[in-house]
Amino acid sequence: MKRRFAITLLYILLFQNLSAQEETRAVWVATIGGIDWPRNYARDTQTIDRQKRDFTNMLDRLKQININTILLQTRVRGTVIYPSAYEPWDGCMSGVPGKSPGYDPLRFAIEECHKRGMECFRMQAATTEIPPPYTEDRARWIHESRSHSNS
Repeated sequence: MKRRFAITLLYILLFQNLSAQEETRAVWVATIGGIDWPRNYARDTQTIDRQKRDFTNMLDRLKQININTILLQTRVRGTVIYPSAYEPWDGCMSGVPGKSPGYDPLRFAIEECHKRGMECFRMQAATTEIPPPYTEDRARWIHESRSHSNS
């Protein structure tokens, strides 16, 4: 009995800080159609810098109102805002579907969130459609991966 009490007390003492952690105060940052970010396309060094500055300004405003978690939409209609071997770039970053904006927006977002003591989670909008570019290889890959996940 004494041993069980000692283990329980040790457990409480070791893990008491877990219950005192901050609550999660999160916002969803939509990338589709420039709803939240980006408001401009990254086409050259100046527009890349502007796109990044817009994001950091948004983070600074959110930090001021005690937001500590960013839910960043990274997948839009089967396209993504980060380098991927499987899915093409979404046009929301560069203005051209399938074209890189010239930097990795997800990596940038994570680094900037962490600089402010914020968490960043990548979120995706689910869809069952196969978005452009409609390539036979891509359609086959999606079909095969769905078939394997259902078995």
